[in-house]
Amino acid sequence: MHTEKIRRQVQRTKQRMLGTTQAVITTVNADDDTVRTNANAKDTNISHPYASKEAWIRSMPSSGTRVTLSHNASTNKYDFVAYVPLTSADELEKYRNRKSLYRVLREGEHEIKSKGGAVSFWGSRSYQSTRTGAVQTTHDGERLEHVTRAPTVVVRGHRHKTDRIGNEMRFGVVKRPLTAVQESIILKAPMSMPDAGMFTYSYEYLMNLTNDLDNTLIDVRQGEVYDDLPQPGYPFSLPYLGKNNFPVRSRSRYHTIMEPMGIKVPETYTEEEIDTFGNVTWTLSKLAVIGFVIKVPFGGYNVDASLKAEITGKLGVSVNSTVGNVSISGLAGIVNSTPAKYSVDAKSGIDEKTNGKYSLNASAGALLESPLKIEIKGGTGVNIHADGPVEVSSSTSTTLSGAMGKTGRPIATQSTCFVTNLPFSIDPTLKS
Repeated sequence: MHTEKIRRQVQRTKQRMLGTTQAVITTVNADDDTVRTNANAKDTNISHPYASKEAWIRSMPSSGTRVTLSHNASTNKYDFVAYVPLTSADELEKYRNRKSLYRVLREGEHEIKSKGGAVSFWGSRSYQSTRTGAVQTTHDGERLEHVTRAPTVVVRGHRHKTDRIGNEMRFGVVKRPLTAVQESIILKAPMSMPDAGMFTYSYEYLMNLTNDLDNTLIDVRQGEVYDDLPQPGYPFSLPYLGKNNFPVRSRSRYHTIMEPMGIKVPETYTEEEIDTFGNVTWTLSKLAVIGFVIKVPFGGYNVDASLKAEITGKLGVSVNSTVGNVSISGLAGIVNSTPAKYSVDAKSGIDEKTNGKYSLNASAGALLESPLKIEIKGGTGVNIHADGPVEVSSSTSTTLSGAMGKTGRPIATQSTCFVTNLPFSIDPTLKS
């Protein structure tokens, strides 16, 4: 024992005289930035790449790492000098076989990797990437691209709260927060059975913006749309059903906020929905008293519907043209119907034309009135029939004329002789 003790003392003395020695880190103390090695049982301060009181580049070593130590005679302790270089040939070969992250570095390139597999790489060309697992961000100066690749890409504002949807943008796999530290990944029916290893994911683009009172301003969801709280939740969730009771492909809600206070009117918003069949539904806020306005400064506005097109206004419907005319046509006919009075007011005149029969039926009577002359012309004749008396009067004169001229004779009650079948007069005429 005494001889062994002397041998160790001699060995330590030689190491001090040589200046440096190699050792293996046995423990790491993160609380005070020190390690212990198999060279001695005392704490050794970690030599970070750079460290000062106001700025630093720090890296924490792992147990089992080989380091170079130098004995400091003034403190009678070992100082951390450097890490012992690795034998990298095996790791480089594994990288070539896609079995290691220890990549080949060319001149001027840099790489930082953590124990957990987070890697940041700076290339010798204009390229930088950061990657951990399936999540990767790249800056490519040659292609002028910034690319983020991940199952779900999330951008969050400073007022975002981790236990709810709000102040964020999402793109990719649908996930919903359950608590501040737990979230649920939305799986689709029917091919999702997590217990059997079957997963079918849902995908979305979501944008939600709130104000400083945490009141929602805008909520846009596109792709496969789900509510904040998925139902039923396990093993899969059902999509949100829109106004037409179909799954929705796009849902945009523009919430009503009383400005400038920023106070929300509960469950009041203008909503646009596009379902999976392409049907579009707009529902305006209850406070949208001006309504839905479309302005086309130049050009036209065209609505083409293969089936029925309908406009309903509770207080009225107005169609007008400030320069041209208003045209209404219907291949199967035009029907005007109202329980109230029907009025037509045309300052320059009214022209009505039909290739078929023209009927005017008024149960309460009909009045045709004009300050000027009124003419009724029939190409093959004019028939006037009434179940009661027929009265023709004029303040000046009343004349009935035929093709043979006016005779001035009284109109017979029977227009022709029942024996000769000849008219009683050449041209019966009635004058007042």
